[in-house]
Amino acid sequence: AWWQSSRHFTLVMMARVLRDRLDVLMVGALLGFEAAAIYGIVARVSILAAMVVEPIQSMFQPRASLHFARHDESGLQRDIVQSVYWSATAALVVCAVLFGAPAFWLQLFGEAFDPQLSILLLIIMIVGRVPTAISSTANSLLLMSGHEKLVSRLMTSINFVLLPISLYFGTTLAGMLGAALAVSGVRILTSGLVIYFAWAVPGYLILSVPTPERLRVAFKPFYNALSRLWKN
Repeated sequence: AWWQSSRHFTLVMMARVLRDRLDVLMVGALLGFEAAAIYGIVARVSILAAMVVEPIQSMFQPRASLHFARHDESGLQRDIVQSVYWSATAALVVCAVLFGAPAFWLQLFGEAFDPQLSILLLIIMIVGRVPTAISSTANSLLLMSGHEKLVSRLMTSINFVLLPISLYFGTTLAGMLGAALAVSGVRILTSGLVIYFAWAVPGYLILSVPTPERLRVAFKPFYNALSRLWKN
């Protein structure tokens, strides 16, 4: 059982690495090193919108594992709401910061910067990164609820088959813009499928209308922390 699970987790990690690296390699192979430099810098900046949720997931996953072990559905649902809302908020804050002064952030990484193309690339890439950040909770739920085989099949079929084909034709037909559109489209598709399967298989719906009650549940820890600081 351990060997079978480890194989699936390994495939998932390999698929993620391929998704995060293949577009730069494809652009370099088809368009040259200069294009790869411009594209690569934008790709590295855009990843901030997804990386910002990693600390949130590092808190959510052990808590969710504990809820699974204790069969505590109410606690799990509370943490799902918190994880999703925190992830969405963090990703959108990063987007606001990057979109507020995209030229400034891109120029920090050197001369490989095209004033118009780089900013457009950044917008396209971030559009694909935000759903990935939000769906990270659904991905964790699938892996922790014993559906790693499903996730590995989904990730490998998309990232080892669909992604290379989409990137090749996108880059060939529309250059760097085509590559960015291809990889963002694949990210959005993957995120949508992960969210769907988390709901259809183990039964966890992570998308919900932000009602006052859900917002209270999601951000209550921050409110309590601020209240304690204010009293002190």
